[in-house]
Amino acid sequence: MKFSSLAPYAVATAFNGVLVADRLYDFSYDASTHIFFASHYRTEWFSLWDTRWYGGFSVAGYSPLSQQLMALLSYISGLDLSFGILLIVALVFLIWSFQKLASTLGLRSAVLPWLLAFVPGLYLFMYSFGQLPALLATAFGVAAAAYLSLYVEKGGWRLLALSALLASLSFFTHFLVCALLVPLILVVALSRAHGLRSLRRIVTWGVIVAAISAPILIQIINFVMTTPSQATIPHPTRGDVLVGPSSGAFFWSIYGPVIVLAPISFMVLLQERKRTMAALTAAYLVFGLGGTTPIPRLLLGSYVYDILTFEKFSLWACLLLTIPLAYYLEHGLLRDFGRRAKILKHSVLLSFVVASLLVLVLTATVSSQPPPPNLQGISSYLNAQTGDGFYITLGLGTWSRTLSVMTSKPTLDGGYNTARRIPLLAESGVETIDSAKFFPGGFELVGEVLKGNYGIRWVVLGDNVYEPYLIANGFTEVQEVAGALPVSVWTRGGYEEGFKETMVVKDETSYVWGLLPITALALAALVAVRKPKAITPVILTADDTEPTGRQAYSRTPSP
Repeated sequence: MKFSSLAPYAVATAFNGVLVADRLYDFSYDASTHIFFASHYRTEWFSLWDTRWYGGFSVAGYSPLSQQLMALLSYISGLDLSFGILLIVALVFLIWSFQKLASTLGLRSAVLPWLLAFVPGLYLFMYSFGQLPALLATAFGVAAAAYLSLYVEKGGWRLLALSALLASLSFFTHFLVCALLVPLILVVALSRAHGLRSLRRIVTWGVIVAAISAPILIQIINFVMTTPSQATIPHPTRGDVLVGPSSGAFFWSIYGPVIVLAPISFMVLLQERKRTMAALTAAYLVFGLGGTTPIPRLLLGSYVYDILTFEKFSLWACLLLTIPLAYYLEHGLLRDFGRRAKILKHSVLLSFVVASLLVLVLTATVSSQPPPPNLQGISSYLNAQTGDGFYITLGLGTWSRTLSVMTSKPTLDGGYNTARRIPLLAESGVETIDSAKFFPGGFELVGEVLKGNYGIRWVVLGDNVYEPYLIANGFTEVQEVAGALPVSVWTRGGYEEGFKETMVVKDETSYVWGLLPITALALAALVAVRKPKAITPVILTADDTEPTGRQAYSRTPSP
């Protein structure tokens, strides 16, 4: 591979290395949740049960691979930094996979990796949302689509194995992302299908993917069947993402300049006869609008609609639109604008960089989380206390999840509400006890939790608006902990019986859950590095022009 083709990957790695070293992701919404899960696999790799959240919960509701990889990396880098390292790996892999997809579609360009390295939506997902598993699962799924397309066209066990393993790895990383990417995988595969033999290959691939994924799918189904269904929790993407405060985060910051240049992307797809891909991209774009249009609810039904969040659709539409845009910048811009083409191409790339920097500035300066409290001081106090009892936090934001990694005491709250077992929490429609005031009925929930016999012994208070509820329920302040966010610790007695009734400890060991995802990753790596059979090299000469205006290349054997 030439240095020029490696350059965008090197730049993306170096740029994000600085951001990771600065720990910008610490303020993201989901990073602390994935670090918590990684801490679980680090200490209890084969266990499906964790007692630190919700009075005990099953981790089988979240695909494990990314968090298992973080756990392995943590032996070298520590837990917190393992998230950032894997974040960079996911970004580089995602850039490569979309370049591979573009090549499969016949839309490869040297500009594409540069644009992908600075798609603003990726920085929003990495450093504001903290959605590492979604990005890594997307990279696996897109790579699977590219290799499946090649298998449908050429056959061969290597392409079959690689495409099936990559699709399974997407499932092992984020099962919902994998399921929502199935239309993309099939559209790409069917673009190379000719006759029954191609269809048989697709079916064969599907059977193998199902066989590999089945053991983990069974565990996930068991989780769904044994965990109470959760009441609908409000999310901004189910509203109009084109207006109001949420539009900045869930529309403009994801697309950036891509949405302005989208007509060019669709024009290229139609000119290059990629009509199905254009339709799928448009569908992802519309679904990414969430409640802006009635289409998602009509097609999905109210039940599924109220479970999903729709920002991932916007990101996929943005990334797919970038492929034909980059192709145009390399192959069509010169034809249409002559000597101004180079200036325009660099202007577009600059607009991507500026948009990404703006997202990063907003992420660093307009955080949705409170300032970090002195977590070491809080955890030291809790760890020094003898006896049982739950703690909860009020007003700490996502720092509460980091605290749960640092203390041996269990919390009745947590950062993965889908796994909540207690009916009061599951039926509340409130995402977390800590952030209750931001949800309808939140203060009532806090009152019920404190009044109920759930075994709460300590409350870590970071927002004085909740103080009257503590006093009314017999809590007294016992400790103050200074920090960027000053907090106080409150306690009460009479918690013992409630703790015994609420805490559930289970021995749920699964060697399949612990071994299959990592094994599949190792097998995929082995298949990927195995050299395919040698083929006759070719020379590409740009002598002909197709009717669409794209340069076509005649292939002549190398001398």
